[in-house]
Amino acid sequence: MTRVGARSIDTAGLHIREYRDLDGLPSRYRDLFEAESRRGLHWDRPWLEAVIRYGPALDGPLLLLGVEDADGSPVALNIGFSSERFGEAMRCRTLSLQHSEVPYRPLVVPGLSPVDVLRMVARYARRSDPPYDALRIRPLDPDGELYRGLPSVLRAEGWIMQRFYMFPTWHEDVSGRDAAEYLRALHARPNRARTRVERRARNLETSGRSRVEICSGGVALDAAAWDYERVFARSWKEGLIGLPYQRAIMQVAAQVGALRLALLYVDERPAAAQFWMITGGTAYLHRSAYDETFRDLSPGTVLTWHTVRHLLDVDHVQALDLGVGDDAYKADWASIRRERWGILAFNPRTWAGLKAAALNIGGSAARRVTPRALQPLIARLRRD
Repeated sequence: MTRVGARSIDTAGLHIREYRDLDGLPSRYRDLFEAESRRGLHWDRPWLEAVIRYGPALDGPLLLLGVEDADGSPVALNIGFSSERFGEAMRCRTLSLQHSEVPYRPLVVPGLSPVDVLRMVARYARRSDPPYDALRIRPLDPDGELYRGLPSVLRAEGWIMQRFYMFPTWHEDVSGRDAAEYLRALHARPNRARTRVERRARNLETSGRSRVEICSGGVALDAAAWDYERVFARSWKEGLIGLPYQRAIMQVAAQVGALRLALLYVDERPAAAQFWMITGGTAYLHRSAYDETFRDLSPGTVLTWHTVRHLLDVDHVQALDLGVGDDAYKADWASIRRERWGILAFNPRTWAGLKAAALNIGGSAARRVTPRALQPLIARLRRD
């Protein structure tokens, strides 16, 4: 059942309206989704549906915040989650704006600044009935518009804020390069990755024991996905993956031709698996694993080389993104390490928000923006 409520915001005649599920969005939001999907699959409606339904670490019940003009036409949409707790123990009404693993931003019509949209959200969260105690936005690109612009916006709206580190990603610009050029660049690195890649790939290929399959969808997807899951079940990553989530986003990627599900077979057994997705000219590695039984054959290295060669010479991607984490092998394949951060803000005009700010950020920051009558409480909270 969809709950709908309006909050009037005095910003150029726009207002925020709440929706509790994607199916409850009016049909007029269709144009906004279609326009955003051209920027990349991560903002396509089927992808968001999969993330919302199956994605890991969601912070609570879904809360969609649509920004609409006086005629009810949507100009932006925020994907959020509303919770009555901050973390596991603290009771604190929290609004989280988050995406899966790519930097967060609202869906917006051309010409509207995402920073201005988040300004409205910050005002809405403070003026809600009851008001929100905390606001969390993640992950963010520290070089991006939102990360740079939000601190001043949040402070102007009366929030106490802090930044927090989330995770790294590894990136390589391969625009205009084929696989041979890319391999030569690997050779120039101190770890001599090219020599290692060539030797291990050649040894396995000449043995006649191996083959590589790269599935992009169709009738082969079910069998390929099953073999992908078999690899994870035999790897040290077994407990680190939500298979229903992976299956759901594979299906979404396959429907638009973005899926590259790579499998290395040794003696007709799946030995290594990688889930890549191509969108916006970038190939994203979502998950990879190998069967520990074949560890001595370096199946992960061999499969990575075969897949990257396909991505460059067949798909002609412009960049490689090796996903979340600082796994040692990623520095062999990419040279740019990027960080993802989040922003956390507390409402000093609610008791729970003031308490959370005092405990998480510190008394000096809280004192700067709270009314003088409440400042003695901060010192007490810090002592307690």
